Amino acid sequence: MICLEQYKKLIDKKVNIFRYAYNRLTNTVLNMHITLFKMLKTKNKLRKTLLKNKLQKKYNCIFALNCKIDKTVVFPHPLGIVIGNKVEVKSNCMIYQNVTIGAKNESYPIIECGTVIYANAVVLGDVTIGENSIVGAGAVVLKSCDNSSILVGVPAKNIKN
Repeated sequence: MICLEQYKKLIDKKVNIFRYAYNRLTNTVLNMHITLFKMLKTKNKLRKTLLKNKLQKKYNCIFALNCKIDKTVVFPHPLGIVIGNKVEVKSNCMIYQNVTIGAKNESYPIIECGTVIYANAVVLGDVTIGENSIVGAGAVVLKSCDNSSILVGVPAKNIKN
């Protein structure tokens, strides 16, 4: 039978393990952001390509060299994200894992301020997603939407009245 003191020590160990795991995840996200914004900021094409390759190899994320991403964009789970060549992502957006934002017929999307794009969503073509909109998990967005929209489904539909 475990006494109370042994139980407290066991709980402390588990809490420390969770803190360690959380800190590792936070450091991973920060390192990914630092690498991405170094890539976008640098003018040297070789350095850009090396940083792009690092993002692809380490985080399985593909960011085109000519995409425009604001510094305040957050990637909470930077895994499997693909962002195309002339895509524009404005301030305070949040993009989760396995999101694809790319071209359709040589046209690229614009993601306005404050948009949240959840896991496995796809945004393609000449699309503008309005400010403070939400793109649900697994949605396929092929048409533009107004501000404060909630887009879900395949193809995505606005469910906000």
